[in-house]
Amino acid sequence: MGEGFATWQREVKDFLLDNARMYLRDYRVDGLRFDAVQAIDPSAVSEIIWSLRNDFPSKYLIAEYNPNDPGTSVAPWHDPYGSLGFCATWDMDSPWRAFDILNGINVVDYLCTRIGNFSDPNPWHLVSYLTGSHDQIYNDPNNTNGFYLTQRFGGRLNGHALAKSRLAWALNVTLAGTPMLFMGTEGHIDGFWNPWVGPGIDNRLDWLRIGDNLGAPMQRMVADVNNLRWNHPALRSPAGQITHTDRTNNVVAFKRWNNAGDVLLIVVHAGDGQWDNTQYAVSLDGDSDSWREIFNSRRRFMAAGTRSATTAMSSIPVTASCLSASQAGPCIYSPRRNLGSSNLLTTNINRLGLIPRGWETSLVKGHERCSSASECDLS
Repeated sequence: MGEGFATWQREVKDFLLDNARMYLRDYRVDGLRFDAVQAIDPSAVSEIIWSLRNDFPSKYLIAEYNPNDPGTSVAPWHDPYGSLGFCATWDMDSPWRAFDILNGINVVDYLCTRIGNFSDPNPWHLVSYLTGSHDQIYNDPNNTNGFYLTQRFGGRLNGHALAKSRLAWALNVTLAGTPMLFMGTEGHIDGFWNPWVGPGIDNRLDWLRIGDNLGAPMQRMVADVNNLRWNHPALRSPAGQITHTDRTNNVVAFKRWNNAGDVLLIVVHAGDGQWDNTQYAVSLDGDSDSWREIFNSRRRFMAAGTRSATTAMSSIPVTASCLSASQAGPCIYSPRRNLGSSNLLTTNINRLGLIPRGWETSLVKGHERCSSASECDLS
């Protein structure tokens, strides 16, 4: 076997195309992810990907593309979208900066970078994975630093580690772009992953642990926040705005909205501070309304109609549940006047980042804030 594909030969390109077509056509997969694209001749990549895009225009073709890797890159940078033809690329910096945030490093700046400036009308161009992929979780004698996110902060018996893991995924789901979760993370799996099995060695994923008494609550939270993203097109829109930054307490709040009137406020508390009742308020950047917390990453269940706050001015008092413990958030809030009879989730996001107790995320729902239809045209 050679070191790479002999893509200068027609037979090799046809072989790769036929394999991809088989999965896309016969198995009806939604898309394909191409590994280490920088290691393949860009002219061959372009031909293969554009052929697939023409044959399957609705499929999602993703590249892991790192042209700055001197050990694997065979050519200078090429535009992965316009030239190579991919629909999306992995945001390869996302897990490392998330680990820094969870370690208390440059928290507000890195959070603001992760949240972004909402200038890309096609945010699905980036696949974000704050909790890590196989690259961060795989471990062997040549790569001894690979671990599940929960393991990085003390393991699944450590409450702080569980809170940070919840926050990371809940925040990931509320960001612009496509969220990605590596298997096992949804059940607070710790340790590391390696598919190789030998005498007395088996570090494959143990699926039974995912649903045990430690993993099942995380499973439910992941399902809840995933459904929240599905039910709220604001979270799939390109529109948003950071409304609150607090470098002293490591609290950041931002809004997401679309042109149909779906508005959410996400509060991330990535610090150790604690506040009682409504001692802490976050800026809404001029908006006022009655808001209700519909998701909190630390609380397992929330009673419908509770955790509400009315704002007469441009800030909202954050509920004690969102800030009463360290490592709380994100919390998610929704404007009460737009709730109507909609069936909103009332469970919580991980308290690792919004205004809940430390390391938590909260979410709230609000009203329309699009200045133009094109600004929000992604539902």
